[in-house]
Amino acid sequence: MLSISGRNFRVRDEVWQEHLQGAMTRRGLASAQEIALLYRTLARFNVMVNDPDTAELYLDTAQWAAERSGDKRLVTLATYSRAQLLRGRERWGEAFRMALAANAMAEQLDDDLVKAATYNLSGFIRGRLGDLDGAVKDLTASQAFADSMGNNSLRFLNRSNWGYMMEVKGHWREALEQYRALHDAVSTTGEELEWLPEVELGIGYMLLRLDSVDQAEAVLGRLHRMKTMVGHPYEQAFNTAWALLQLRLGNYQQAISSAHTAYVTDQIDENDVVKRDASRILSDAYVAIGLPGEALKWNELAHQWKDSVLYRDQANDALRTELNREMMNRVMQDSLAHAQETARAEFASQQRLYAERNRRNIFLFAALGLLVFGVVVYRQRGRIRIALHRSDELLLNILPEEVAEELKMKGHADAKHFDNANILFTDFKGFTEASEKLTPQELVEELNTCFKAFDNIITARGIEKIKTIGDAYMCASGLPDPKTSSPADVVHAALEMQAFMIARKKERDALNKPAFEMRLGIHTGPVVAGIVGVKKFQYDIWGDTVNTASRMESSGEVGQVNISEATYALVKGEAGLTFTPRGKVQAKGKGEMEMYFVQHSYEGT
Repeated sequence: MLSISGRNFRVRDEVWQEHLQGAMTRRGLASAQEIALLYRTLARFNVMVNDPDTAELYLDTAQWAAERSGDKRLVTLATYSRAQLLRGRERWGEAFRMALAANAMAEQLDDDLVKAATYNLSGFIRGRLGDLDGAVKDLTASQAFADSMGNNSLRFLNRSNWGYMMEVKGHWREALEQYRALHDAVSTTGEELEWLPEVELGIGYMLLRLDSVDQAEAVLGRLHRMKTMVGHPYEQAFNTAWALLQLRLGNYQQAISSAHTAYVTDQIDENDVVKRDASRILSDAYVAIGLPGEALKWNELAHQWKDSVLYRDQANDALRTELNREMMNRVMQDSLAHAQETARAEFASQQRLYAERNRRNIFLFAALGLLVFGVVVYRQRGRIRIALHRSDELLLNILPEEVAEELKMKGHADAKHFDNANILFTDFKGFTEASEKLTPQELVEELNTCFKAFDNIITARGIEKIKTIGDAYMCASGLPDPKTSSPADVVHAALEMQAFMIARKKERDALNKPAFEMRLGIHTGPVVAGIVGVKKFQYDIWGDTVNTASRMESSGEVGQVNISEATYALVKGEAGLTFTPRGKVQAKGKGEMEMYFVQHSYEGT
């Protein structure tokens, strides 16, 4: 049995059954250590064949036998295997606590091999829970232990987990670097060649995420033609990558078929990630073939799986609450311990130096010590209250107030559909050329000046800022509260933004300094809005309306406010505005669309 497990169970079914039958027949002769090893091996095998329930039963026996044997190394390995099993079942909060316990046991053993394995697992789980700094720290420690032993298997596992963690968190380039390094290592050493299909899948998927479609098609196409991933533990992850490739190539029905298969079929682990990505692809594909109802359904599912619904429900709320409670307890305990230690030290010193002092002075000093402790605790509580107030202020600076309150109450905010949102996009013409003439500090200062002015303009009209993307600025009205602003408010704000940019250019030209000129577009239509991510999250919007608004900006002209026919229909009766029909204008990816320039009535009259 151990011989088979050492080869990662790469044997024929009949050989496995023969060894299993032999081991189970002779288990009555085995020691507690051997029983622990046998049942841990059985648990590992059942994890590999995607039978976690049976694996958990075997692992219970393995842990019982390990504890009965008194072998600390076996107890540590059983705890590590338990964390692995919980990770496979995507119970992230429990897996994290078990991995930390395995780390502590490994440190007591001072066994580099065990420490390399346990820190690798805790690093991966930290990454899934959003603690990227902690993840990098644990994975770096694991890599150092693996390097010190020259253990290629652990090196490969470390890079694989590191790459996948970066992939899950959307750091495509860092993930690609890890997958490529792993591919080079496996190819060079000739060891663990069974890694190659999984690694090539990671490389192809990341190339696709980075818009290198031709390169991605070469890698993923080879895996598809050779049927390498058929029956592979990560076949559904490949189906997701293949679906995204077909989506990028315009083969929408193929994309839908592969993504749907990936969504409804479970794989060995990371099902939440597969379902998240597959539902996103299905939403985009249904938009492309003109089925908005299906697109909206899958878009809502994508939000439910965003950053792992299991992480959010099982780990985020419970783990955050527990960590907050532990932090508060630690603050209070530290304050108490510090105050008590200070009091004890002072008290002992006073006893040595002033033994002749009477009992009254001793009691007086004790009271003073308690007062010091009270002051320390009071100040600490004050700091905590200030920190909580600042965190609330920061949250309101990131999210709309209604969404922030929902997040604080529920631990998450639901995605919502809005029938009529007014989306405004801006973009600076000649930004690259201007940036080459400015120092980095001057460039950032000029962008900040413009965007601060935009913030003030839209805030005064009840419009919600969504985000900035480089030199582009995006805002919207009609959400999260449709009553806060109207389409006309957005148009007036747009005209004020263009007026600011024109005046700013005159000022900069007079000083012989580079200045930005701006295109601006507006479109009205349905969107889905919600929170993206769990770390550095932001309020964002999705839907074809967003894409069309972007096309209004790119199809516009410098110094003008370009609006769509849908927006024009809502504001054409607004006093103080005049409109210039542009006829049908070609918009990238949209075909010909009716567009209008809008000005204040006094302009050009």
